[in-house]
Amino acid sequence: MEKSIANDRGFQFITMVQTAIITKYVCDPGKRDPRIARAMWSIEHMENAFKIAEHIPQDFTPREAAESFIRWVFNQPLEPDDKVMLQIVLREEDSDAE
Repeated sequence: MEKSIANDRGFQFITMVQTAIITKYVCDPGKRDPRIARAMWSIEHMENAFKIAEHIPQDFTPREAAESFIRWVFNQPLEPDDKVMLQIVLREEDSDAE
């Protein structure tokens, strides 16, 4: 039996995150940021998204995971369950600092 890409949780998560990042940067072009900086930030955001996509807990939907990630990326207030989703990225950042 072939696995449908539309049913893959990681693919759904990445698609939602990528769409949200593109939408944010298109709708909010920024006044002071050089254009290349925003492109580089999106690459960094997507690198982090791929780390999370491989480890979405079964009790989270891809949408819940994407919403948590986007809140974190754009420095919005986090909801209580967001920290569970973000442990993967935050743990790696802490270990990089050591």
